[in-house]
Amino acid sequence: MKIIITEEQLYNLIPPSVKRRMTERDFDILDDVIRNNKRYYVGQDFDKYLEGNLQDSLNEFIHDYKIEEINQDFDNDDWDNEENIISKIFWQLIPFLKKKYHDVLYDYHMGYHTQRGNINESIANKRKHLYRRVGEIEDILKEYEDLFIRTAKGLDKDGFIHATSMFIGDILAGRLEEKGTDFDYVTFRNQIKVFVQSHFYQELVDFYNKHKKQLTESQYERLFTDLPPFLKRRITLDDLKYFDDNITSYILSTPPMDDLKYFSSVVIGDLLHDFIMDRKGDEIETEEDPDYGVVYKDESRDKIMGMYWDLKPILIKKYKDRLYQAWERKISL
Repeated sequence: MKIIITEEQLYNLIPPSVKRRMTERDFDILDDVIRNNKRYYVGQDFDKYLEGNLQDSLNEFIHDYKIEEINQDFDNDDWDNEENIISKIFWQLIPFLKKKYHDVLYDYHMGYHTQRGNINESIANKRKHLYRRVGEIEDILKEYEDLFIRTAKGLDKDGFIHATSMFIGDILAGRLEEKGTDFDYVTFRNQIKVFVQSHFYQELVDFYNKHKKQLTESQYERLFTDLPPFLKRRITLDDLKYFDDNITSYILSTPPMDDLKYFSSVVIGDLLHDFIMDRKGDEIETEEDPDYGVVYKDESRDKIMGMYWDLKPILIKKYKDRLYQAWERKISL
């Protein structure tokens, strides 16, 4: 058993702005592209192979199949702007693709290097043994449920996943150590940690969300005091949860950048843009409005976008710790 996630949970990793633009045929095409391209980057270590392969395949899919949806009558500037928007939207698929194709690409990568003698059979078998630990990991999650609940209450989501996966790695490594097995404790522990984060990610997220409210009422009250009056009338509790529910996928899909301030601006800017279009786009006047017109529509759109854009510095402040942690990890890769 390799994939410890249901199809529904896997599909839920895709942001709404992408789901609306992906048909069943699109998913089939993307699947073909990835499987046809799996030989690319295979000479690198697995993490770089996975990253490079999926990025290359997604880039091919975007430019060969989705860019054609752009209005052919756009001038060069509008075309470039629309192309940039489409690329940003579909790059949010990367976390979903890593989860979906990890096992397929892992097996291909292992087979390639085993055949060429880059890794010997014993090392290959040790790595494959990780998949056989699924039952043990599930048992640990149940056995230490109370501990994990207390951990969830004291950490943010990313911190909880890191702490839980590290704990499970230590438990399993400790059991091997007690048996007198000849192995490197730290290496094995870290392999288990990565395996848990990859294969049990959604389970850990669901557990965390179940046992900890993302924002308490007092936190909402403090956040609302920072909002301008015109936003207090328009932002709901559900709107604020939208940001908590989606911030992780935007962090993961944003490439590494040298400057933390710029990285934070891009992440929150993309998140806020999609929030406005997904949640507040209906505030823009439609053709049913008797005063509707191109100029009026553009002015209204700019007004709505500008109004909600005042949330950006507030959200950057709210997520500053998570943004810093993610930025630090990315630049260290």
